[in-house]
Amino acid sequence: MSMCGVLYHYTVMHSDLVTVDLENPKYHRIEDCNITAIALNDVDAAKIARIRAELSAAFPLPPRGLLTQTAIWLDTLRLVVAATKDLRDESPRRCDMSWRGGDAVRRAFFETRLDGFSGPVFWSNSGERANYSLHIYRRKNSLRKFAEWNSRTREITSAEATTHVANQSQKLTLEGKHLKVTVYLEAPFVMLTPNGTYDGYCIDLLHKISKILKFTFTIRKVRDNAYGSKEPNGKWNGMVGELQRGDADLAVASLTISYSRSEVIDFTVPYMHLGISILFKKPRMTDSDWFKFMDPLSYEVWLLTFGSYCIVSIALWIISKISPYEQFRLDESTGQYGPVPNQFSLRNSFWFTVCSLMQQGSELCPRAVSTRFLTAIWWFFALILISSYTANLAAVMTTRRMETPIENADDLAAQTKIKYGTLGRGSTMSFFNESKIETYERMWQLMSSQPALFVSSSKEGIARVKSSDYAYLMESSMLEYAVERDCELMQIGGLLDQKGYGIGLPKGSPYRELISTAILRLQEKTELTELKEKWWKDKSIVCEQAKRKDDQDDGESIGGIFIILVVGLVLTTVLIIWELLLTRQSIRRTTPPEECDVPMPPEIFTFQINPQCPFE
Repeated sequence: MSMCGVLYHYTVMHSDLVTVDLENPKYHRIEDCNITAIALNDVDAAKIARIRAELSAAFPLPPRGLLTQTAIWLDTLRLVVAATKDLRDESPRRCDMSWRGGDAVRRAFFETRLDGFSGPVFWSNSGERANYSLHIYRRKNSLRKFAEWNSRTREITSAEATTHVANQSQKLTLEGKHLKVTVYLEAPFVMLTPNGTYDGYCIDLLHKISKILKFTFTIRKVRDNAYGSKEPNGKWNGMVGELQRGDADLAVASLTISYSRSEVIDFTVPYMHLGISILFKKPRMTDSDWFKFMDPLSYEVWLLTFGSYCIVSIALWIISKISPYEQFRLDESTGQYGPVPNQFSLRNSFWFTVCSLMQQGSELCPRAVSTRFLTAIWWFFALILISSYTANLAAVMTTRRMETPIENADDLAAQTKIKYGTLGRGSTMSFFNESKIETYERMWQLMSSQPALFVSSSKEGIARVKSSDYAYLMESSMLEYAVERDCELMQIGGLLDQKGYGIGLPKGSPYRELISTAILRLQEKTELTELKEKWWKDKSIVCEQAKRKDDQDDGESIGGIFIILVVGLVLTTVLIIWELLLTRQSIRRTTPPEECDVPMPPEIFTFQINPQCPFE
């Protein structure tokens, strides 16, 4: 997993780590790993060295200091001896009486103090060990004590060793020095302006560091246009190779901190954290259906609704024919029932039912209990149906669903239609090459078997994503930059790993700590965050406008209602013509020809029917 480089910092609570000789060659894989350890005893104290000399002949000892358990046992024995050596008790022992010397022994333990191998040994009134210290060790190149925490003051104080190292480092300075800097062109980290100067996030970072440390520099583009990877002959190319050969003092770019690189060059603390992610083109919206307003209900529900409408309309017509209360009505003046016209003809029944469904009024009113009961049931049905449709319609119209063929790296590895690849040389390619995770191994097998899937630059990879079914595996920092500026692109899934960008230096460079300190100072002042906001966010206006446009309805999702309206108007015209023709033929069959001589005055935009002779 390559989790033992300068990018990682481990705090080990086991107090015996300081006794391990981490300079042993078998621990070479963690030589650049940052480790903080806590110990109860000071392994470098003179008294520890003396007791080691006395015990080494009889007992096996760790390479350094004493084990915490050994130190505590030795202090316990010394405390017992010191507390009881002056006690004298000549009184007889009896099982039915408590020992009168117990209080004296207890007081002796509390009053006895000694400078033990685990630190000062004495007890508080509550019976707890008091005024002890925890020694804090830090390892970068070697494990050294740099601070102490005291249980009485509860404060951390710098140790003499750290002060000495700090004084030594203060003598080292970059003030007045001139450094050669190699860069790799990758927007927005390093870019070449039209006037031949360099600009970008890393250039601004370099200027801020040089202002703090007061050095000057010369920037030069890396000769072979590569970050740095190990070639088959064992040599390194790119910026890593230039640092290794001494052609440059600093490598400032989006240079990933990796274990293999840290074996041949040094890195500062990371100035940016990131990971590998998947760049893909945005799919087209699926809501271009003109009849999307029908999506809230399934086709089965629409058919059932239409069937229910027809059944209820016919049932209302039949019941009104059968029920006497629809055929007769009580005449209040005479007190007798008389016949009345049945208002629920078949045509009126269908009209009344559709008005109820559409929540519109109607001049018809059922009189019988049976027809009123059926009407109430239909109204309840229409209420629930319309409420459900309205609620679902709002959700359908406000949600733009996209068909994304892949959701993560597992989906990408499980299919063959969409091709994918990485930069031809760099840490991303090395990640898949060295990974032991099954999904990534399958992806590497496919990529390595088809060299055409690799690209020579991120710009080429992005163009390939936009022009074909291709997914580009790239670092999330550059992916975010590309997505912010091109609304056709999107990120798929999360991060495949965790890593960071750092400034590269030749192996053993004395300036690593100075530059790392400057980066940490910029980080504390949030200047690194401000730089990222400047180069990532401030230039994304085009994409923001596109996002606002996506929120507007283009009419495609509701275009079907306009089609229905136009079709309805056409059918209405056909129906009125049919009604006129039907009425004309009916009257002509029943009216004598001699009664049709009276001319009708022409009316513009008005159809009038002569009661005697229509359409003349």
